[in-house]
Amino acid sequence: MTNLIKNISWVTIGDVATKAIAFLATLYIARTLGKESYGLITTALAIVGYGYWIADLGLSSIGVRETAKPKDQQVFTFSEIAITKFVLGIVVFLIFYFLSPLLNLSRQEIYIIRIFLFLIIPYSLTIEWFFNGRQLYQYHALGKLIGKGFLLLFIYGFVKMQNDI
Repeated sequence: MTNLIKNISWVTIGDVATKAIAFLATLYIARTLGKESYGLITTALAIVGYGYWIADLGLSSIGVRETAKPKDQQVFTFSEIAITKFVLGIVVFLIFYFLSPLLNLSRQEIYIIRIFLFLIIPYSLTIEWFFNGRQLYQYHALGKLIGKGFLLLFIYGFVKMQNDI
């Protein structure tokens, strides 16, 4: 029971903290950039979200399942899943990058979307699925906090006024 409470605590801490950081970042961006620029950012993030979804293709779920099994019963190894996820991320990035001009958007909007598409590559390198499968939730929570912390520092460091987009 103690292990269950510890795991629930780590998952809760990681989720609440990262959602709070994301909320603060969203408030700051929306207020600093204004409606039009914030709308462009959310559009770019929506496109990246589809990229995440396609780049994952259920590999994270397979990774959790496989790493939870004993080694002798695993169908896929850590390396196979991680490499496949990374290659898929690169392929999705390239497809989205080269197809983005087909969207009915201005040059600046395509440029912003292309910059945000680079987020697919580090996403494809995440191994949260491994930590979840091994029930090492403290590392999962720490990884999420570090990632969101860097995002917040990046935003506060580079977004100072409305024309910073």
